[in-house]
Amino acid sequence: MSTLFFDPSRPIDIDEGAVRRFLAAFDEMRLLMRRLSRSAARAPVDPTDEGFATFAREPRVRAEIQAVLEKHGFNTVETWERTVQAVMSATAFADPDSGLSDMANTVTKLRAEIDEDRTLSPEDRQRMHAELEDEMRQLERMRPPAGNVEAVRPFMARLKAIAGAD
Repeated sequence: MSTLFFDPSRPIDIDEGAVRRFLAAFDEMRLLMRRLSRSAARAPVDPTDEGFATFAREPRVRAEIQAVLEKHGFNTVETWERTVQAVMSATAFADPDSGLSDMANTVTKLRAEIDEDRTLSPEDRQRMHAELEDEMRQLERMRPPAGNVEAVRPFMARLKAIAGAD
C-alpha cells in the first residue's frame, strides 16, 4: 500500500462521489507525475505517496498539479492529500484480505496462535499478548469512519489495484 502516513487526528468524511473524483483525478495525476518526473530526471512520483507533497511544492510543477486537481474538485493539494488518506485508509479497513475489516476475528485468531505455540514460555506468551493488544489499540485509533469504509466498497477492485501498485 501507499507509504502515505495516516493521520487519524485529521480525518475527513468521504462519500462515493469523493471516491469517484479521487479515481478520476488519480488517473490524470499518475500520468502527470510520470511526465513531470521524467522532465525532472527523477524516479516517478506516486500521487498517493508521501513524496508527492514535496514534489507538489516545487513551483515549476505546482500549477500543473493544481490544474488537474481543481478539474476534479480538489481545491488544494492538502485537500487531495487528505482525500487520498481517507480513501486509502478506508480501503485497507474494507479489504477482507487485510485482516482489518474484521479485527475482532483477526485478534481472536492471533491470540489462539500465541496460546497454541508450545515453544513459547508463559512470559513470552504474556508479552506477545500485551504487544498484540497494543497493536490493536493503535489500529483502532486509525479506524476510519464507517461511512468512509462503505463509500469505498463499490470500488474495491480498483482501489486495491492502486494500493498494490507501489
